[in-house]
Amino acid sequence: MIFFRLLIFFFFLFFFISCKKENPGFLSYNIYNVGENIPLKKIFFKDSITCFTCGGFKNAQGAIFRSSDAAITWQKVFESSKYCINDLFFLDDSIGYACGDSLTLFKTSDSGRNWEQYFFPNLPWNQYMIPYNSIYVKSETEIFLAGGEHYSKGCITHTLNGDGGWNHPSFDNEFNCLTFTDANTAYISGYGVIYKTSDGGNTFYPLTIRGDWYKSMFFFDNLTGFTAGYDGGLYKTTDGGTSWQTKISGNDAFGKRVHFNAVFFTDSNTGYIAASGGRLYKSADGGSSWHFSVINENENLQSVCASSERKVYVCSDKGRVYEIK
Repeated sequence: MIFFRLLIFFFFLFFFISCKKENPGFLSYNIYNVGENIPLKKIFFKDSITCFTCGGFKNAQGAIFRSSDAAITWQKVFESSKYCINDLFFLDDSIGYACGDSLTLFKTSDSGRNWEQYFFPNLPWNQYMIPYNSIYVKSETEIFLAGGEHYSKGCITHTLNGDGGWNHPSFDNEFNCLTFTDANTAYISGYGVIYKTSDGGNTFYPLTIRGDWYKSMFFFDNLTGFTAGYDGGLYKTTDGGTSWQTKISGNDAFGKRVHFNAVFFTDSNTGYIAASGGRLYKSADGGSSWHFSVINENENLQSVCASSERKVYVCSDKGRVYEIK
């Protein structure tokens, strides 16, 4: 009898979870195409009208696109038949950097119109060429890159003296996002871990947070920030990563699986999460609560940013850029 009652209980529990309806919101947007059906990895605005996006197919093809009219039209300014381009960073109006597959680094000195590959004098591995997934540039002599693949092969590459010497400490976790909050403090997130440095990148130590694949981070200052996970979790710290609060729980066994790819805030209250299945999450209360809209369930939103006028843009794995109204 007890077994029979338990069987009925679990049947109705499964039925309830399976039938639970999600109620996505609606938003207005403009759609722009870069001109190719290429997975876009990152979108970045330099000012109110000049922006860049990049992407490609791993170890097969990559490109960087530039727009001078706020993403309406695009010009391909770099193309590779070997390397996907995963991230972009501009130091000022003229100097910019990009990174991608096989430990590649590229630089522009003319506002992104032309790009040249930089060749490292030394590499972390002679044969195993991981992708760089994230880049942060403090100056032309202080450059940091983070990457990895297959979950367990990670690397942080950095130069601090500008004399051509590069350090390549290796780690047991793939890295996906790198951000500095001041001259000495930086966070690096990846598969199952977040590392932190408090000495400008000389040493890194792991934080206690575990349990997700931390794909993206956004920090307001040294203490307060968010990280978004591929398993659908969102986490907040207010003490520099010592402790974390769960703001969105990760995927459960029976619900629809959602993957978070990027988190971004336009101010202290308004935040966005780019996710799989065309979902764009928004918070209006500093990340305490979130609601999502579905732009196109057949594509994945990969990156989110804002122009200098705080207009929000997202890019997808189908070569599209969306301006959110």
